[in-house]
Amino acid sequence: MKIPDTPNWKKGDIIALLHNSGGVIHIFEAEHDPWYGKTFFNSTEDWYYGLRNCKELRLANQEDIDSKIKYQTENVEREKAVLDQLLNFRERISK
Repeated sequence: MKIPDTPNWKKGDIIALLHNSGGVIHIFEAEHDPWYGKTFFNSTEDWYYGLRNCKELRLANQEDIDSKIKYQTENVEREKAVLDQLLNFRERISK
């Protein structure tokens, strides 16, 4: 995982975690200055996932954020379709 030797962010900065494939895994606000207890993420799960699959940790740019918004929007649309189908199934079974 590529983490800068001297990270150039501070508490409150927006950080991007990039996947080995180049996609954005996570966008988050830095909770602490760099290396403060090595705490970059909001949860242990994020940290573990990041260590296994992270290509780079850096200040986020507009492209990173736009990419994550696009992914999340597509995710919401997929989840909505699944929910609609389940609601339909429930209605059909209850008749």
